Amino acid sequence: MKGKLYFLWGMMFLTNLIVTSTRADLTHRYAFDDPNDYIGGADGTLVNLTDNALFTNGRLVLGNTGAQGSNANDGDYLDLPNGMISTNGNQATFEFWLTWDGPSASNWQEFMSFGTSNAGEDSSGGAGSSTYIMFTPRSGDAATGNRLRFGYRYGSTSTERFLDHSSAMAMGEEWHVVGTWDGAAGIVTMYVNGEEITSGEIHFNLSDMTDNNNWLGRSQWPDPMFVGNYNEFRIYNHVLTAKEIAGNYAAGPDAMPAIVVFPTDEATDIGLAPTLEWEPASIIPGTLTEYDIYFGEDPDAVALATTADTSGIYQGTVNAVINTHGLDSLETDKTYYWRIDQIAVKDPNIFVVPGPVWSFETIKTLPILTGPEDIRVCPDAPATFASGIDSQTAVVSCEWYKVVGELEDTSDDILLVDGEKYVTFCGETETTLTINDVTADDVGQYYCLVANAAGPEASMAASLGLKLLMAHYEFETAADPNVPDSSGESNVGTAAGDPTLVAGLVGNGAFEFDGDDNVAIPRMIQDDFTISVWVKTTQTISNTGSGWWTGAGLVNGEMPGVVNDFGLQLLGSKASIAVEGTQLASDTNINDDVWHHVAFTRTRSTGQMKLYVDGQMEVEGTGNTASLTVPTGLQIGKQQTGSGYFIGRIDDVRVYDYALNELEIADLVYTVTGEPICTGEVLYDFNNDCEVSLEDFAIFASEWLNCKWYPQCFE
Repeated sequence: MKGKLYFLWGMMFLTNLIVTSTRADLTHRYAFDDPNDYIGGADGTLVNLTDNALFTNGRLVLGNTGAQGSNANDGDYLDLPNGMISTNGNQATFEFWLTWDGPSASNWQEFMSFGTSNAGEDSSGGAGSSTYIMFTPRSGDAATGNRLRFGYRYGSTSTERFLDHSSAMAMGEEWHVVGTWDGAAGIVTMYVNGEEITSGEIHFNLSDMTDNNNWLGRSQWPDPMFVGNYNEFRIYNHVLTAKEIAGNYAAGPDAMPAIVVFPTDEATDIGLAPTLEWEPASIIPGTLTEYDIYFGEDPDAVALATTADTSGIYQGTVNAVINTHGLDSLETDKTYYWRIDQIAVKDPNIFVVPGPVWSFETIKTLPILTGPEDIRVCPDAPATFASGIDSQTAVVSCEWYKVVGELEDTSDDILLVDGEKYVTFCGETETTLTINDVTADDVGQYYCLVANAAGPEASMAASLGLKLLMAHYEFETAADPNVPDSSGESNVGTAAGDPTLVAGLVGNGAFEFDGDDNVAIPRMIQDDFTISVWVKTTQTISNTGSGWWTGAGLVNGEMPGVVNDFGLQLLGSKASIAVEGTQLASDTNINDDVWHHVAFTRTRSTGQMKLYVDGQMEVEGTGNTASLTVPTGLQIGKQQTGSGYFIGRIDDVRVYDYALNELEIADLVYTVTGEPICTGEVLYDFNNDCEVSLEDFAIFASEWLNCKWYPQCFE
């Protein structure tokens, strides 16, 4: 039950399923009984230079053989009116049904080229500095595999971008090829045979084009003219959805879109007497005659039903002026499916355009649960899960479980009973579970089961994890060469060179590094983390503005020439932290031969990095949000690269798998020095002693009459 999200809906008693949406207009349609535009009046002109081009059986068959060149004036193409694309708006869909006849190795035949060439109207001399959009069944780009391409060039930048299919078009087969241009989102997408292939970024507006060469079958470049035939071509002033494109592909050419304005699929909380509502397609005037209506509980049955159905799925046929159908006596907790077929007539054939199957859910009587969310806590701390409840009837009970085994199998899950360890709360709008004194045994997944008068419903399962100290190098004993890890996680270090055991600040010992020593440790962190270290040095490395990889490593994972690495180092006289290309440096000089505490925290979800010196946060910034998995290990006392050795003393290195907060960092310092730490700026603290006192009031009182008014304060 808990392995997926449950869609639970309250008893809202809506009365209608109202479908409204912005209409997607079909602005141009070429059915190729002739060169005319059936919708927008942008009639084309057939240029028939081979004397072999013709319109036959609803297709435009070009007479090209692959030998005709776009710049040779010896081939066939359809010339469409100037300006029809640049004035169509910055949202568009270009839809083709067409067949390519090769030759199989012929490159850069373009079956669509809209825009202009370098030499302007009626020229195919090249377009390296022009703006255009194009389709070719086989590009001449061998590096990408000579594939079906949707390309678009912005002349002012001389940059062509493109989307490629996985192969060239198959010869002799009719393909459905669609390109959508979403100017608002800046995305262009290609579909082939009803399936989305790939998307890319737009770098100009369609209105930027000087489209005086709008051609089907000819290129702006001196390339071969298209060899093949067109079954249908449509232009919309709207970005068709993937579902609409799949529906058009299923319906095929000459079948006008059944429903251009679609209802919202998978609607929820629908009442028990809804009204279905739809709008007709943009279609040749006078061709739409009727709608067939289908409705039921079985999606397959609704999809396959015909007017011969006697089970009740076929709801009847209505005149084209009607676009609603009322329902009643539906049941709660049900999913229903419906379909509207469009009946049209053309020349004078009658054909049925099947509509897609849509669905909606009626109101639910079970509770709606939100949450709980995954959480992590420190060992021995409490953890609290919470799940919101939306129930139309009184909540009867709330039970919390710990998952045992697979999520889908609830038979062995443990019911958590109130007591010293577990405390639960059950209210009308929320239920909570608190687990006290969390240990490793508590790590796992938890969920709740909430019941009302209609029965119980399970929430999603949420995870409980521990925030851990992954490594703690106290440096209380000499390396042999192993360096013990007292965290309990067994991340033992290995010394190289001869770091010397000397008197330390924390405990009795510390390691002194003389410029050729280091301790290699495992990389046990990669997402959220804290690196804490005490350091004492007089060393100066390069300058603070240099790249962090030039510093002397304190706890370092720099890897040259790669990304997703990180490090804590001495740079110039400052402490420095870095994640990939983002580096920050402290305000405080740490090379004054005095012990300083330095801490580096990172939160992956936001990329936030913070650098603390002596318990105070000195600088923060934002790095990448990747998992930092590049360094396989870390180095104490040098750069990961084998250079950047540190000279000085290091004590009490700690590595956590979460970002400590400011109070936790301050506590690391206070427990060693016993000195209070100011954790932030204080309003009205004029003497910067981290508190507001009479001394601050005296400073304010002595200054409050000072002014800059002229002439009063200057007389």
